[in-house]
Amino acid sequence: MSHVQILRRINLRPTHKPTGKTRHYLGADELPAPSELKIVRYIGNPGVYLIYLDKSGCELTDTYHETLDDAIAQAEFEFGITPNEWDVLA
Repeated sequence: MSHVQILRRINLRPTHKPTGKTRHYLGADELPAPSELKIVRYIGNPGVYLIYLDKSGCELTDTYHETLDDAIAQAEFEFGITPNEWDVLA
């Protein structure tokens, strides 16, 4: 049994360019733009995580959100992804 529930996912298209309103770093280095985003819930955790993945499917970073709607709004803020563009998985 998995401890992670994937709620939404999207492969970023050329129309989903970073807005520059948010930047993610590893130490002093700015992370590259992700190729895919997932919104997941860890079983037993009340919030959700917006996971940023590279083209190989490796996690670059994540952000924590109180609600699914908050995570969707963050992705729209960062990449212009509208709520109806997500693949709904759960």
